[in-house]
Amino acid sequence: MRIRLARVVGLIFVFALPGLAQQAISVEKLVEFIKSSVTEKLPDKEVAAQLVGYRLTSKLEDRVIEDLQHEGAGPRTVAALTKLADQSAKLVVAAPKPA
Repeated sequence: MRIRLARVVGLIFVFALPGLAQQAISVEKLVEFIKSSVTEKLPDKEVAAQLVGYRLTSKLEDRVIEDLQHEGAGPRTVAALTKLADQSAKLVVAAPKPA
């Protein structure tokens, strides 16, 4: 229980800083955050609010949003992700990491 609480507090601390200014974040880190939020069962409203402070460094593809939705991202989070995808539309898609 303490480890879970520490993870949630850590996530909130790391991802709450964008409230001061937009934080540049990679699509990979964004996906990691959303998956962690789903695993930790963070409220959809809070996750979506965190996404407002992000600026992506590469293009967020619709396929990624669909995958996150299927993995449990809520409707507000999906709407915020769609907005990020629109904002990142002119950016280059990040190259996949080598296996």
